[in-house]
Amino acid sequence: MKALVLAILTLLGAAVFGARAQESQASICANRVTQFVADLDQLLAQRPRSVMTVKGMMAKYLPVSGCDISGVIAIAKTSKFFSDVFEIQPSYTIIFRSPEFLVTFGLRKDTGDIQNPSARVRGYLLYD
Repeated sequence: MKALVLAILTLLGAAVFGARAQESQASICANRVTQFVADLDQLLAQRPRSVMTVKGMMAKYLPVSGCDISGVIAIAKTSKFFSDVFEIQPSYTIIFRSPEFLVTFGLRKDTGDIQNPSARVRGYLLYD
């Protein structure tokens, strides 16, 4: 009987720990995306001369995993350079535009992972 109770408590503890880990990862992601959007807005407002400046800033924050999808989209929409979010299976693509640059990243629906961050000079292809 003691073994059964111990096994049940172990399973319950693992479930609680797993839920906390997911919540924690979503919180980490939300913080990183919030800071990314703030830094992106500040950088694009300064009209940098090189796309490498934008890519360098992006590399500080992206990619990141385990995000809350609706939360990431809501945070992205707070940017003054937010342009669009559209769905391409199995992901969303989020786009920011300045007069000089297109900045994008993918957001996977199945995992909440942010992937494929990209910055391009306007007029060129969106993706690497």
